[in-house]
Amino acid sequence: MGFSDQDFLNSTVAVKPIVQDAKRTPVVVACTTLFLLLYGIPNHFPYFEPHYLTLTPLDHATPLLIESVWIYFSAYAMIYITCYSLRDIENLNRMIASFITLAFTSSLIFVVYPTTYPRMEYPLPADLSTWTVYLFAQLRKFDAPTNCAPSLHVAISFLSALPFFSEGRKKTGIFFLLWTLAVWISTTTTKQHYWVDGLLGIILVSVIYFFFEKKVRWQIDAK
Repeated sequence: MGFSDQDFLNSTVAVKPIVQDAKRTPVVVACTTLFLLLYGIPNHFPYFEPHYLTLTPLDHATPLLIESVWIYFSAYAMIYITCYSLRDIENLNRMIASFITLAFTSSLIFVVYPTTYPRMEYPLPADLSTWTVYLFAQLRKFDAPTNCAPSLHVAISFLSALPFFSEGRKKTGIFFLLWTLAVWISTTTTKQHYWVDGLLGIILVSVIYFFFEKKVRWQIDAK
């Protein structure tokens, strides 16, 4: 009997879960460490010369808004909030697997074709509140203007929203989508990213999440 295209589309792969129960913190710590390594190494030690992308009219029209750095940093909280808020273990495993795959895939892109942003054209103004200046200075100190495309800030924010729709929690999902939009805007107003970087991040994480949602079946032990 042959294996048709429809059979392939409907087929799934059984996989052992990354997280079996409510003990999520060890996995969260491991994923955070992995992410910092996979992002940080190509960010500070690019193997190839980083490329500039073409600034679009929208990029040119977007101003530098220093205060938006607070929204930019809020993206780090989104993935943790989602991780500890999900009620379904299978859904949690799907998100974690998507996060790990996103980290490896984007790191490979950063190594093979690194992109950079002309941050030097946007110096920080002097008349700012102390905390905002400090936060922005730390951002530019520890995050080099490379690893632009795709934007992991936008990708991770979007990934944080998707599992809520899988659980039928549409209001929470919509709130996180709006939060993602705010983060996407902040990546451009802090002059960390081109607008297209956010779009590429959304496309990449959508493909990854769709794969784990449609093609992977988690072998969760029955309680």
